[in-house]
Amino acid sequence: MLKIRLARFGRKNLPSYKIVVTEAKTKRDSNNIEVIGNYSPINKTSFINASRFIYWLSVGAKPTPTVKSLVFKYAIDECLKEVENIPHKEKIIKSYLTKKVWKT
Repeated sequence: MLKIRLARFGRKNLPSYKIVVTEAKTKRDSNNIEVIGNYSPINKTSFINASRFIYWLSVGAKPTPTVKSLVFKYAIDECLKEVENIPHKEKIIKSYLTKKVWKT
């Protein structure tokens, strides 16, 4: 099972995270399939590649609650624009990106 989750990088007392796609049973910072974004809690900035995020959702990867909240906070508009380019799975992914489903 694939997960979209955070992997910690940076030094002591100065964390930064990469948003990665990885197998659910692997360790937090071990091998990952793809890096699709980053998040800096110190600067409160985030970058998420919306097209790759939507692709991994359509393949069946499940984001963690933290990644869900980051996407909803920083990249929901880009994700909804990308969904319109995927005609065969538009309804499934669009319903997944609605606010009602994102409550944890």
